[in-house]
Amino acid sequence: YEIYQCDWSSDVCSSDLTSLSAMMGRGNTAYALKDLATAESAFRDAARAHPDSAASLNNLASVLAERGNLAEALAAAERAVALGGPLLKQTAETLAEIREKADTAAREMAERQAAEQTAAEAGRAAAEAAAPAKPSPPQAGKPPARKRKPAPI
Repeated sequence: YEIYQCDWSSDVCSSDLTSLSAMMGRGNTAYALKDLATAESAFRDAARAHPDSAASLNNLASVLAERGNLAEALAAAERAVALGGPLLKQTAETLAEIREKADTAAREMAERQAAEQTAAEAGRAAAEAAAPAKPSPPQAGKPPARKRKPAPI
């Protein structure tokens, strides 16, 4: 059994699942169904098979960002913008959105780390304050005082 992909603009059907339109169709369909893993796979395959496709890189970048992989999303979006072409406006918008997400994530992480450090320092200070006082060390030149044994009665 074969799956056929139709190019409705020319009424030509083919079984070529490696065409850019077939790969993008698979990715866009998966994305619409909120199947981000399949969408990522389809757009990744399209970007690999068609490295000059700004659309595949742009869509891959969007899905990666949505899945929280911001570093790879930035790289894909930057490559899409570098290709230029008729999708430059859209790819530049995607890149700006991903940069904003990355900046927000970095800021939130820094705030969490600062809060954790403050809490840890407060915990140490509270533990030190609650700890029993340590006996002072013996003064130099004087032997430590000895406890007397009680006298027998």
